[in-house]
Amino acid sequence: MRPLIYIIGSGIAGLSAAIALRRAGYDVTVITKELHGGSSYVSKGGIAAATAIDDSPQMHAEDTLRVGDGLCDVEAVRYFTSEAPVIIEELIRMGFEFDKDLRLEGGHFRRRVHHKTDETGRVLTEFLLKEAVGLGVNIVEDELMALQIGDGVIRGFVTRERGLISNVDYLVLAMGGYAYLWQYTSNPSTNTGDGVAIALGWGRGFGYGVRSISPNHNNPGR
Repeated sequence: MRPLIYIIGSGIAGLSAAIALRRAGYDVTVITKELHGGSSYVSKGGIAAATAIDDSPQMHAEDTLRVGDGLCDVEAVRYFTSEAPVIIEELIRMGFEFDKDLRLEGGHFRRRVHHKTDETGRVLTEFLLKEAVGLGVNIVEDELMALQIGDGVIRGFVTRERGLISNVDYLVLAMGGYAYLWQYTSNPSTNTGDGVAIALGWGRGFGYGVRSISPNHNNPGR
């Protein structure tokens, strides 16, 4: 019997995980508070990846660390900048069409921002959603309320509409951020940090260390 995998969140991270796991032969269900909610669907800019002939992942990492001013996790920066060109290549192989030009955005010293007009997040999210559904990923609108824990292991979870779901082999939390909690914000109303709060509560309850979540990325007008 194939393991049952649940992914909470239908943004680019959640849908990408769903597609990869479904291709690997797993039964996958995505549970999302709102199918077109979250930050991915309203993101405008693009994806930074060093694919130009005069650029490299090393240069991308150096730019990131420079503007990060000591706040960056160096290992994470080097990982993401090295993987970014691979992701762009995979999306193109899947059939996603970026615009031909690369944009130059704040903090970058090379043109490396891949985009689709000024609606990259929405277009890419819709593309990945169509791909996931075509592969047989189940998409359900519901809201995670709590985790069911046994012997320090997640055994299941509770949703607002369906109650307890206990036939869980693996659970992926890809629920996004919490910027809607600010007094003044144009973030989607679904960005209330549910996943962050639930994960922090579970982790602290079982003695796991918690990385700082205090830095919050605020874009002008976003």
